[in-house]
Amino acid sequence: MLREKSCGVVPYRDEGGKILYLVISSAVTKREHWEFPKGGVEEGEREVQTALRELQEETGVSEVRLLPGFREPIRYIYRRPEGLVSKQVVYFIGKVANPAVTLREVEAKDYRWATYDETYRLIRHANARILLERVHAFITGKPRPAGQERRRPSTPSSRPPAPKAPPQDAAAQPAPAQPASVQPAHTQPAPTQPTPVLTPPSAAAQTTPQAPSVPSAPPQQHASGPSSGGERPSASTGRRRRRRRRRGKGSGGTPGQGGPPAGSGG
Repeated sequence: MLREKSCGVVPYRDEGGKILYLVISSAVTKREHWEFPKGGVEEGEREVQTALRELQEETGVSEVRLLPGFREPIRYIYRRPEGLVSKQVVYFIGKVANPAVTLREVEAKDYRWATYDETYRLIRHANARILLERVHAFITGKPRPAGQERRRPSTPSSRPPAPKAPPQDAAAQPAPAQPASVQPAHTQPAPTQPTPVLTPPSAAAQTTPQAPSVPSAPPQQHASGPSSGGERPSASTGRRRRRRRRRGKGSGGTPGQGGPPAGSGG
């Protein structure tokens, strides 16, 4: 890759507190290209000498005073028939006393004294716009803080301002989301119930259960003792026995006292 170095001046003048910058339209490019005056460093030249020489050759401006303490290099790459070229351009700030301009037509085809906003719109390369921002901050005494976003020129907008939304009623506003409850770290988890183990029933338990036996009522005995055969005596039998007892009492004998009743034979 080829390498080149050029030097240039950012010319300005102060008209009643208004800063105007001198920009030229290059004659060596096919498309319109606005820039600050600059040119290549010749052998044995210092950077300041090259910058002042190129300013006079391209614009005819010679009454200029460079502001001390400002030196800003920019870098870019462009293509030539021989290949890519890495170029460095070192710029200085020059305060012009005489605004008269005489262009060298082989290098510039037009010029303009423009305000900051107009100059910003004319120069389209990003590095040239950053250079303009730093130059303007240096001249006005308000350095741009590091990391500040690039300031765009103030242009009137054709769009009407968006209507402001009416304030919402307090009752219509959604309630704030409640934070999820957080369980303390020391909380113990709930004990789990043990799962019962089912044992298979034995072979005896698998049989069909029998109905429980109901105990039968004990046999009722007659006053005179159990009847033969274990059966309850009938009503007629009981009457006959009562008549015999009455007859025995009338004959003077007591049953169950040893011998047979009196009057019996044997």
